Amino acid sequence: MIKQLANNPSNLVSESLSGVILSNPNISKISEVNAVVRSDINIVKDAFVSIISGGGSGHEPAHVGYVGFGMLSGAVCGNVFASPSVAAILKTIRACAGKAGVLLIVKNYTGDRLNFGMALERAKVEGIKIEMLIVHDDCALELGKGITGGRGIAGTVFVHKIAGAAASQGLKLSEVFDIAYRASKQIKSIGVALSMCSIPGSVPSERLIGSVYEIGMGIHGEPGKEQRPFPPEGSLNEIATQMICHLLESSYGEPFVPQSNLALMVNNLGGLSVLELYALTGRVIRILADKQLYVVRSYVGTFMSSINMAGASLSLIHVNPIILSYLDASTSCSSWVASPVLKPLDDSYDIAKDIIDRVPIAAESGVESYPRGTYECPHALEYITVAAHRLIDIEPRITAYDLVCGDGDCGLVLRAGAQAALSALEKLTASRDLKSGDSVPINAVELCLCLADHISGSMGGTSGALLEIMLRAMAVSLVSVGLTTLA
Repeated sequence: MIKQLANNPSNLVSESLSGVILSNPNISKISEVNAVVRSDINIVKDAFVSIISGGGSGHEPAHVGYVGFGMLSGAVCGNVFASPSVAAILKTIRACAGKAGVLLIVKNYTGDRLNFGMALERAKVEGIKIEMLIVHDDCALELGKGITGGRGIAGTVFVHKIAGAAASQGLKLSEVFDIAYRASKQIKSIGVALSMCSIPGSVPSERLIGSVYEIGMGIHGEPGKEQRPFPPEGSLNEIATQMICHLLESSYGEPFVPQSNLALMVNNLGGLSVLELYALTGRVIRILADKQLYVVRSYVGTFMSSINMAGASLSLIHVNPIILSYLDASTSCSSWVASPVLKPLDDSYDIAKDIIDRVPIAAESGVESYPRGTYECPHALEYITVAAHRLIDIEPRITAYDLVCGDGDCGLVLRAGAQAALSALEKLTASRDLKSGDSVPINAVELCLCLADHISGSMGGTSGALLEIMLRAMAVSLVSVGLTTLA
């Protein structure tokens, strides 16, 4: 059984739209259909080109989340993964049509092309000035392969933003179309899925069961380019590298040549944690920089989901000052996540130095000095080294136990503490030209304080706090009985 918040799967789209309307006074619903428009549409539609998009639901925040000043004027929502009806699309066109005209931005799927295309023709008969742009940014499949060829996925949101910004400047319909068309030809996207999504009211799919992932799976669960065994280690590096390779090798659009400036969208397909999403972002930016492809804008978040699919997509677009001005332009929509201006990485970039440069810190006092006294523990290094390595080795077992009775972090925290302890021993032996396994005299208070400092900076968790308290209390106790001094 799939557990989902739905009274009835057939009503989920309309109930979701009700939540959107109640949460955003700048959006209004069109009566009798699952479609929304800007609340001020009657005021602005004569002065500015209206941008309409839409498609099947289940890709939220697309497309309703992009309705607002600077992006979409209206969005039409079909049932989950199903194109909206011609009647709903036409009603939305009529609501948004003014003297400036209407631009439809449609993803390249058979149902969307047919239904939006039919609504387009009927609108033309009614005398509405209207154009339609088809976006096919997914380069998972070779040109001409698949049912429709290149599919429209998250890169479409770049087109929404650029077209909406151009329209907000008061440009003519032909000019907005031309800008959006040329931008769409600069975008390449690729997705990766670790698991399938769960469609409300449907039986769970058995694809991707087991230790595999799929490069290029579509946002409706369509087959992608290939399935690969999920790597037991280094999954982030492998998957990020595979995605970038497919993007750069694709014959879609213009190639990404060295020294190019790019905007990157890292899109959560619904079920990936934010922790993983930013790890992927960092790795992708590094890989691109190594190829002299420089990310100057980075958009990270959920832009076009596949309900709750565990996976992500990458979209790249060539940028120049004009495209950047459109991407940076303000918008009132609720779901666009703006990017700060990024400095292109080069071979000399050092992230550690960058962090220090960005965050002002007090001057360092130099290497810590710990007290020396008369109470020595000659075998401490040997015993602690053995214990620390043992903790590191049994971390998976401790983690498994904690997953049953706790929150699953105990093994990882203890491993971090063990590694911190080993680092502390290396620090203590470095000044003595000794190896950490040697049986050598170390002052007890010095040892306790050094271990406490390293655990404080590395371990975390309740265990880390308790161990630090214990070690510092031990140091104070040793001093209090006169075995050494802190002077």
